Amino acid sequence: MKQRILITGGSGLLGGNLTKIMSSFFEVHTTYYSNSFEMDGIETHYLDIKNREEVFNIIRKIQPKIIIHTAAMTQISFCEKLPELTYEVNVMGTQNICDAAKEINSKIIYISTDHVFNGKLGYYAEYDIPNPITVYGKTKLLGEQVVQDSKLKYNIIRTFFYGLDLVNRSKYNFIVKILSNLENGRQIKGYKDIFFTPVFVNNLIEGIIELCYRNIDGIFNLAGSERISHFGFLKKVAEVFKLNPELIIEDRASNYNWSKLRGPDLSLGIHKSLVNLKSKLLDIESGLEFMKKTYNKNLLDKKNPLIYI
Repeated sequence: MKQRILITGGSGLLGGNLTKIMSSFFEVHTTYYSNSFEMDGIETHYLDIKNREEVFNIIRKIQPKIIIHTAAMTQISFCEKLPELTYEVNVMGTQNICDAAKEINSKIIYISTDHVFNGKLGYYAEYDIPNPITVYGKTKLLGEQVVQDSKLKYNIIRTFFYGLDLVNRSKYNFIVKILSNLENGRQIKGYKDIFFTPVFVNNLIEGIIELCYRNIDGIFNLAGSERISHFGFLKKVAEVFKLNPELIIEDRASNYNWSKLRGPDLSLGIHKSLVNLKSKLLDIESGLEFMKKTYNKNLLDKKNPLIYI
């Protein structure tokens, strides 16, 4: 009998891919808030995580063994403009999830972010002390603390991921915006003073699936195995997808005011994951090649869960 899993934020990029891929391994229930959707063989549920009563009702009804909590306000500029709402969603929403999970002793897998760090150091390990500089980062860190204080079994996943959005086709999709511009011959700026460790979402999900099956608690960095600049990443995208690299204009983020909302080096070290997990976290080129295999295909084909083995 398959384990029953509840995924919050199922209409998001990560939530949608989790819902699709994990349905091959688990009995999956998923939730949405502002974007309703359907997926073959999946029960979808409306849920406002700010509404404590709704949260308790859903979790009591579904009785999941594991809750993967992806629902959050994530657009950094919006979070800065709406700090109270961001706190209500990212912190109190997480509190509601954890409190309801206590009734049935569910495990929590909480999706966090590299933005819990200030970016001055880079290559952060799980034991490094967070120091976020944005409303988004601060509320996600507070959400981490809620999960840890719950005394439930938990994993906190710090990451930065890219991939194809199965539900929304969001205009904010990082990698799709890059590809769209390059495919249409438009110049884009690449910042040589911003560093990160991006991971392809399907590869990230491999690690999450492993944590669902194994009794390993705690914080894990599930990120790409390679630290790279934003400029370098754009160049890799052009190379792998055979697009014109001359369209990528080298620039510095520090020339722009928005850079104050992002630390210069938010790269994550993955030593703990390498030691404790069997899942192989890919380098940039391998991740992009993996994504290229799925690009422009029917991503909702039930026969193809699109997981890297």
